[in-house]
Amino acid sequence: MTDAFALTHPALLWGSAAAAVPVLIHLVMRPRPRRLRFPAVVLMRGVLLTGQRASRVRHLLLMLLRAALLACAAALLAGPTWALLAAQNPGATATACVIILDDSLSMRYRPRFESPVTLLDAARTQALEFLDSSHGWPGTSQLAVLRASAPDEATALTANRAALVAALRAAAADQPHAQPLGHALERAARLLRSADQPARGIVVFTDAAASAWRDVRPAMLAGLDNATIRVVGPPLDKITDLGLGVPVPPAHTWPESAATPVRVAVRATGVDSECWLVARQGENILVRMGPLKVPADTTRDVTLSLPALPAGPHAATLELEPQDSLAADQRAYVAWQTGPPPEVWLLAPSAGNADGDVSRLILRNLLAPELLSPAQQRISLRATDAAELTALPAREARQPALIVVLPDVDLPATLRGTLLQAIESGTTAVLVPASSTSNPDWPGLRALLSEGGPTIETLQTASAIRQEAAVADASPSDGLAELARCSVRRRVRLSGLLAGVQTSATYTDGVPAIMSRRLGRGDVLLLTTSPDPQWSDLGVRAAGLMTWLHYLIGQSVGPPAAAAQFTAGQLARDSFAALPAAGLVQVRQSEPEPHVTWTRLSNGVPQEPWPTATAGLYAVRATSGGETAEYAVNWPAEEFDLTPITRDGLVQVLGTEQVVLERTGARDARPASGWRALVGRRLDPVALLGLLLLALFVIEVTVASRQSARH
Repeated sequence: MTDAFALTHPALLWGSAAAAVPVLIHLVMRPRPRRLRFPAVVLMRGVLLTGQRASRVRHLLLMLLRAALLACAAALLAGPTWALLAAQNPGATATACVIILDDSLSMRYRPRFESPVTLLDAARTQALEFLDSSHGWPGTSQLAVLRASAPDEATALTANRAALVAALRAAAADQPHAQPLGHALERAARLLRSADQPARGIVVFTDAAASAWRDVRPAMLAGLDNATIRVVGPPLDKITDLGLGVPVPPAHTWPESAATPVRVAVRATGVDSECWLVARQGENILVRMGPLKVPADTTRDVTLSLPALPAGPHAATLELEPQDSLAADQRAYVAWQTGPPPEVWLLAPSAGNADGDVSRLILRNLLAPELLSPAQQRISLRATDAAELTALPAREARQPALIVVLPDVDLPATLRGTLLQAIESGTTAVLVPASSTSNPDWPGLRALLSEGGPTIETLQTASAIRQEAAVADASPSDGLAELARCSVRRRVRLSGLLAGVQTSATYTDGVPAIMSRRLGRGDVLLLTTSPDPQWSDLGVRAAGLMTWLHYLIGQSVGPPAAAAQFTAGQLARDSFAALPAAGLVQVRQSEPEPHVTWTRLSNGVPQEPWPTATAGLYAVRATSGGETAEYAVNWPAEEFDLTPITRDGLVQVLGTEQVVLERTGARDARPASGWRALVGRRLDPVALLGLLLLALFVIEVTVASRQSARH
């Protein structure tokens, strides 16, 4: 921090002119002996001259000591103090100043791994020193202290330094949060706009990480005139850190006998790292992965395969070993749900050689590969015809997530009504051309898309499917990219498209490749080409088509009914379908600290948002029965981006040139001791002058007493 020496009462410094009084007295009172020649003492001349020289030295020393005593007394009366230049030393100008202390999670960083002292400890000490230096400001000056964790606690500017000191010391490290500085700066601007003082300032004590300013906008300081903003951060030393990103589980794990892949990023800052990744439930370790080598200033994506667990919601804690300088990003939380595989219907014509149709065989193996055992199948496939489906007992019928319909399927009116009802309830129906049909059509379903029937078109030059960006981004897998690599040589075209029909993908010549229409909560889609190799490469390069089909299944099933992921501080009103629509539920936080709260459900939605203030694992249990849900809360990944901000960056986010960025020199907030306390630049100048004045007085008395004894 940059300090400057200042005086509370500079006019009293004129009293230092009194230091000339001992000099004048010494010159006036200096003895002037008469010269007499006396032969008897000629031999003693040398001895007398030696004594006179010593006496003159003692007189000169006394003169200097007494002058120094008067000068120190005058300086002490002037009220010396260390004034932070960041405060815009007001001199005779009344000042309104707001101190902002960044107490977010990144401030828990320890510059020295072996020391418990954090950046928050150092920033709080510096803020207290600055507050102490403000005692020399004009009496009408006022200050306020804001903490990023609770900026609304400061209601007004005040001259009560004791209350401000208490507010600074209240920024305890046991109140973790990841709130950036925007709210505190906005509150500071509101306080300063209503201030009567002509000079205004904001001093921010922070780690100067760019992520702390991610929600700051220039409009926050609009209308704030004559204001200086000073940001005080730690020295630009090398930062080293190893941390976890936010884990990404699958929406569902099907079936429950399958492992659950969880994607997570491990990042290393400043130094090459080697670590282990551990997943646990309570005290039970699910999996331990490593050693993982992560080069400096890079991020490594890791897929952790969690073991199969029974059907239902589950949660786990991910941890990095060994511990690092910043503890908060060493741990992340994940919640997911396992359950039975969703049901898919593959409808083919009952007449003819349906089993010999290449398209049907390819679709059947993509949805449920025959090489996999029933326990490994991700879906429950019912490959059947309309007659068998019509005769299916009601007790065996399940709501299908996906219905794949080949051409020329004869749908009785009752089955047609069943399918339409299923689509409106959330099922997705996909119409796919078959291999052997020369004039394909889907009676009862194609009419939902167009007035005219389809015609087959053979392409002279092979084309490719361009997936719409919105659909491609929605899938966590890059398998959809394979659709663009598949050549298409034959396709069907519809005429007279109905209102509400949208194009999900096109060919390179702009002709619709995938068309869809929303029907209730479900969709009806038409894939205009077949996986038959005579039509396209969709069956040869099957990854794209398989990913797309499973993506449609996931969209149809919807989000998990009893598991969710939230970000800390998020206003989470998401309902869990597994919980009752109404009643009192218990929310228990198990990680990292046990804590229980209660909330009431109304129409499946909590009357108060689900607790998300701190990262951890939360279990929701209904009091009326055994229904449960699990959700995980993680700190935002931006909080642990320790990239430092520059002055130009501050000017850009604040929208003003009146910004100063300072880097402190101190890295240890422990109290000074011994010689360091005596020579430290932050020693109270009043105490230093008092000690000096006392020492000069003792020396003066000693020298004066010896001088008197000689006379």
